[in-house]
Amino acid sequence: MIAPMKRVYIALQEKDRLAIIDALRKLGLVHLEPLEGTGETYERLVAVQKTVTLALASIEEFISKKTPAKDHENPQACAEEITALTEAIKNQEEKVAALTKEIESVYEWGDFEPELLQYLKQGGLTVSLFVMPKKKLPELDPSLEYIVIKEEKGKAYIACISKETSDQPLVIHPEAVACKLPSKRLSVLIAERIALINSITEQRQELKHYAVYYKSLKAYAQKLEKRISFEAVYSGLNTQEGIAWMAGWIPGKETDAFKAFASVNT
Repeated sequence: MIAPMKRVYIALQEKDRLAIIDALRKLGLVHLEPLEGTGETYERLVAVQKTVTLALASIEEFISKKTPAKDHENPQACAEEITALTEAIKNQEEKVAALTKEIESVYEWGDFEPELLQYLKQGGLTVSLFVMPKKKLPELDPSLEYIVIKEEKGKAYIACISKETSDQPLVIHPEAVACKLPSKRLSVLIAERIALINSITEQRQELKHYAVYYKSLKAYAQKLEKRISFEAVYSGLNTQEGIAWMAGWIPGKETDAFKAFASVNT
């Protein structure tokens, strides 16, 4: 059964708001209506809370029944270290994804130096790479100069040679797909991808070492929640001409206790 509640309004001098809010917190009877916090202190606490929340989410996967618990002397700094490490891992994972896509796009062409093709273009000779159905080769314009690099699984990999150095893409056939030149040769791209994957593995191991501080960070998060709630009330109070006011609810049976509190703090 839900206990009946009574709505109350609290007015106080603005200079006393810190003391009164603290006293209300200790009294524990008043359920204040939510207030929108403002100001530098409130924003800083919310930012710290976000960092701690992200840190907890980042190490949660490493928690098990066998994970020991340790206190950290500076939970905020610990959270910042975790989020920085998590961000570094995320950035490297994005680079791995981009490298994987680039490798897949040129893998069938083998290991060649793209800078050589750029060098030839600067000298007035453009080499464009295409893959197309082998059976469609006879349909190419007879004036087109090209070299068949390889034929595989019904596909022809060709290099078209032209003295045109325009940046406009060359179109040789409706079914010919142009190969976008990679940023580096295939072997270098693969080596960079392997190095990144190894780095991610090492960083995840480092992240795992922070799991022992999970409970410490959890406790810190709970303290932050109380501080933020307090600061939201303190900074979000309605004020006018030195008077601040707020509204809330108390259990009906605690009316006398609230009146006694109000008389003492008048």
